[in-house]
Amino acid sequence: MDEDVDAKHAAWYEKSAELLQGTILRSARVFEEADESTPDNLIVRPDDLDLIVLTQSCDIVNDSMPRLLTAEVQNYRDTIPRRNLSKKAEASFRKTLIRNNGLSDMLIPPCMLLNLNDYLVVNFRELHIVRKDRIENLGEYVSLTSPYREHLSQAFATHVMRVGLPTPPLHEFERYEIPV
Repeated sequence: MDEDVDAKHAAWYEKSAELLQGTILRSARVFEEADESTPDNLIVRPDDLDLIVLTQSCDIVNDSMPRLLTAEVQNYRDTIPRRNLSKKAEASFRKTLIRNNGLSDMLIPPCMLLNLNDYLVVNFRELHIVRKDRIENLGEYVSLTSPYREHLSQAFATHVMRVGLPTPPLHEFERYEIPV
């Protein structure tokens, strides 16, 4: 990448001594119920994932909130095969990400502070709860800067508050003509 693009991407991130909304957690340990788990035989497996903190910064400092809501952060190059997208679907997905029109995904640029050299997709469908005490006091954190932190919050809120309507809800309007 050229220097202008690198500088533009670097402006999205900051180092912080505090855990904030928009903090990226590399290889954070999460625990997920295994597919073969049953109500009578619960099987839980650990997994190490890259996550981004969705909990608001003002709530993180509150000691009464011991857990954080996070979303998976996936490399763009890994996202495409996972979603089994055709070339045409990938082109459409890419345009949606660029325009930030996706309801369940948000595109963020590479983060050299964390050696993440690919574009990143925040996947709001893959949410995890992480105990705050497992990640506090890790030293220095890397977080999204403002206004990108607020953009993350808004994108997640849009995902959560969406209303599932039939598509298109008023398809007969395509044939509607104004009465004369």
